Amino acid sequence: RAAPPHAYLDVDDTEKYGPETTTIRFNSEATDYNRTYRFFVTNYEHGSNGVKNFNESEAVVRVYINGTLERTWNASTSATEKYWLVFDMAGDGTITSRDTYSSTKPETLYPSSLY
Repeated sequence: RAAPPHAYLDVDDTEKYGPETTTIRFNSEATDYNRTYRFFVTNYEHGSNGVKNFNESEAVVRVYINGTLERTWNASTSATEKYWLVFDMAGDGTITSRDTYSSTKPETLYPSSLY
């Protein structure tokens, strides 16, 4: 893995019920990396057999900062869309709750040429 700051999916449980874990590491000396992370969940079961909608999934997103639980979001019991935009996190760790659902993938915050 590259030196921080960066984000990566630690655990991707595709067989059962999770948890899936994403880690974001910040480098306190990095002054030229003022990014915001957009965190969203894709419901790959949408429109197939089994769990079809978020309202049937009982999905939960928890954010821990330095091992301390900071925020929790539970999937809406009325959501029927494929994508759940949960939150944005600024480079300083500030979390902005979005908690919205859509049938189209949420917009990226940066052009793909920056990746």
